[in-house]
Amino acid sequence: MSTLQESSAVQQVNTHSSEHHPTQKQFHTTEKYVSKLETGNDSPSERLIDSENNAFDDDGFDYPENNVKRWLVVLGAFFGLVPTWGLANSIGVIQTQVLEHQLSSSSTTTVSWVFAIYKLMEMTSTVFSGQFFDRNGALWPLLVGTIISAGSLFGTANATTVYQFVLSFGIGFGLGSGVLMAPIIGSVSHYFRKKERATALALATMGGSVGGVLFPAMLRKSFQSIGFR
Repeated sequence: MSTLQESSAVQQVNTHSSEHHPTQKQFHTTEKYVSKLETGNDSPSERLIDSENNAFDDDGFDYPENNVKRWLVVLGAFFGLVPTWGLANSIGVIQTQVLEHQLSSSSTTTVSWVFAIYKLMEMTSTVFSGQFFDRNGALWPLLVGTIISAGSLFGTANATTVYQFVLSFGIGFGLGSGVLMAPIIGSVSHYFRKKERATALALATMGGSVGGVLFPAMLRKSFQSIGFR
């Protein structure tokens, strides 16, 4: 009986130790991180690097040190925001064209609902897209958002009535833009430490400003030369 109790006690101690003591790799990583916090050393040249060549920040996350890969993510985000935010910044040009031609028989208030619904769908879908991106990554939101946005623009080009514009541009393109927005911006934050993140995000979001300059001029010229389609 005494032997059995001793054996059970040893098993409990071993189980407790395996649950509460990290593996060698985990302990090595934690030890380096704690050492960094104690010394207060956060300079880019002396930041901690683990065995997978990742840098630790004071938020406990690790970030890739491959500069080519990181800045390609910024470049991709830049070009992704050119059409996403570029068309959002060109709503006034599109609304004027639609109001004067395709929906000339409708009132300004009625036509404005198309673009109000677009903004509503864009902002609302970003919330759900961001949650999905945090859990599953950027691939599916980018793929689905691109397909929805492209299909909606084709539908908008052929729309002739208010409800067609509401469905294609208001709901369709608004949903597609919102699904795209979260992973495009969020991906940049996953590759840059705190001190570099603001610069990376600023460069990436410049794509929306560039699109906001290019698209209105391009659309005005296109409306005059080749029409709305």
